[in-house]
Amino acid sequence: MHRLGIETGADLKTKSLQFLSQHFGKSGGYFYGIARGIDERQVRSDRVRKSVGAEDTFIQDINDFELAREELKPLADKVWGYCKSSGIDAKTVTVKVKCSDFTQATRSKTNALPFADGRDVLRLASDLLATVFNDLAS
Repeated sequence: MHRLGIETGADLKTKSLQFLSQHFGKSGGYFYGIARGIDERQVRSDRVRKSVGAEDTFIQDINDFELAREELKPLADKVWGYCKSSGIDAKTVTVKVKCSDFTQATRSKTNALPFADGRDVLRLASDLLATVFNDLAS
């Protein structure tokens, strides 16, 4: 797509179905629809869940690490509670921070063994968040 000048969803939306089909074959129709919010695939409610997440949105960016770390606790508790009640073993934590200027940072780490409890999830999430704050401070 990059070679064809398609960098964003808006760029993709400017391309015709014919153009996309010519360059991407059967996938061209899929790209055409997705760029326009059209997805005719059947919803499969019975498929196995592969991830569990929780998020929060704040009116203003949080620039203080300790305050941001405190905001992680209810999110980690929510995720761990779902995992525990559903019998899901979790080994990966991902922290995504989005700022009001639309920049974002994502950090992820996978452990060799599943987490023992919610404190382990929170501890790893806090460590990952610290790396985001360190990078933002640089």
